[in-house]
Amino acid sequence: MKDLLFRLHPIALTGAMVLPLSAAALLFNVSDAAACSGSPPPPQCGVALSCTLAVGDTYAANPNMSTPAEVQASMNLIITGNDPRCPGQTGNLNLDLDATCVTGTGGMAAGGSASFNEPALVNGINSVTVDNFAFDAGGPRRCELVGNASVTLTSGQSTTTSCASQCIALVEPAQPGGTTPGVQLKIKDQSWVPHGPAGKVSKITYQIVNNTSGTFTGTFSAKAANPAQAANAGPVPAPSPDPATVCTAN
Repeated sequence: MKDLLFRLHPIALTGAMVLPLSAAALLFNVSDAAACSGSPPPPQCGVALSCTLAVGDTYAANPNMSTPAEVQASMNLIITGNDPRCPGQTGNLNLDLDATCVTGTGGMAAGGSASFNEPALVNGINSVTVDNFAFDAGGPRRCELVGNASVTLTSGQSTTTSCASQCIALVEPAQPGGTTPGVQLKIKDQSWVPHGPAGKVSKITYQIVNNTSGTFTGTFSAKAANPAQAANAGPVPAPSPDPATVCTAN
């Protein structure tokens, strides 16, 4: 480099920037450079979902019109992946609910259904209230409520899971044509789906109310269960689109 500088014209050393030959070649051959265009690929994340349903009240049957019923759900969204953007992804939830019902003598009875959307599940446990479920018009009956939940992350990955069935009762109203159930079993807690880390003690308080002027005798039993294991997000999918196709020469 020293010999090169001594052979330069004096003007190049007076108030001018002296560049190595390789740098000068880059400046004067800009047509050979490649420009990067397009958006970076979305993060590639693993995703899993577990679903728990709960109905914490008893509803009065109505033979002439549908009966709205609140359903609470706990959605445990698990997002994995090495990309630091993965934990911040949100999930668009679509939940389909369906109730199959029988009468007191075992015959088929009117059921109920609903489709529900929650656009912003976050990584972890999400408490969701389904406010658009309703039973079809009909008499007193016992129903099994099941659900099918699917979630799609903002990064594009998706998964589907089934929700365990829940039992719901529609009973005779306290007054003909009324909406107050004659005998009402309900969960007093605001959240019908307790959740927490392993080893945490949960407390659920039930209340039985006789809204009629007669006497009621019955047997109360409750069963609580935890998932056998946490939802598995599975392997992280391959990048799509391929990062090699994102930057192209112009």
